[in-house]
Amino acid sequence: MQILMDVGTEFGTNTGLGWLCGSCDKISFDKEKTYLLPHVGWNVVINEEINPIFNGISDSPTFYFVHSYVVNLTEKIDAVSHVNYGTRLVAAVQKDNIFGVQFHPEKSQRDGLLLLKNFCELI
Repeated sequence: MQILMDVGTEFGTNTGLGWLCGSCDKISFDKEKTYLLPHVGWNVVINEEINPIFNGISDSPTFYFVHSYVVNLTEKIDAVSHVNYGTRLVAAVQKDNIFGVQFHPEKSQRDGLLLLKNFCELI
């Protein structure tokens, strides 16, 4: 998902594909919050809207995450879902026929496999 952005800051500032407007930056927390990076583990994903890649998946599915960076979208409408991990983090995006997820569907059991199936059926 991160390469879809205009720019990313992992290993320096790098130009992305620019298919989504915004940047990919290291997750930052308020000083009083004690969350670890990388963010590793199972978290509930909260859907912002009905989206075809989540067809047949529960309203609050759990997916597996491993990341330290998050996308910061210029156009908030591109956010499909989010996760709460010390702060609100974008978990999935869509713009036209472009989809991206921050979690690992291949490691996310039944819901992850169903998400991949849904994506393949969109083609």
